[in-house]
Amino acid sequence: MSSNQSSHVKELLVTLRDNPADTITASDDVLRDIYLYLMKAVSTPSGEVHWFCGEASAVTIEAATFLIRLMAYDSEEVAKWKTKLHHCLSGCTSCVQGFQRGKVASKHTYVSFPSIEQQRG
Repeated sequence: MSSNQSSHVKELLVTLRDNPADTITASDDVLRDIYLYLMKAVSTPSGEVHWFCGEASAVTIEAATFLIRLMAYDSEEVAKWKTKLHHCLSGCTSCVQGFQRGKVASKHTYVSFPSIEQQRG
């Protein structure tokens, strides 16, 4: 994985952390870039996937935490992500712990809930 791609995703995640986005303002381009980064994250030589533990880079952990929002979507790409997430969580108890922490953290870090006025608009 190129350092340019990692830097780009890191910048996106910093922006999203500083300005949480709802499902309307988190553009498909942003989701795509973070999704592609995470799906290309290098597995261990034995094929293990680590997205939420110390075996993963900080950018990978943040990308995986941000993409927890994909649980609310249904598409072929999301199905691929869910399969890889299952592989990750089935192979590493530390990733399971990190995933649980990420679910809580992402609600306060990356997700903005639209106001009633925005929902009506």
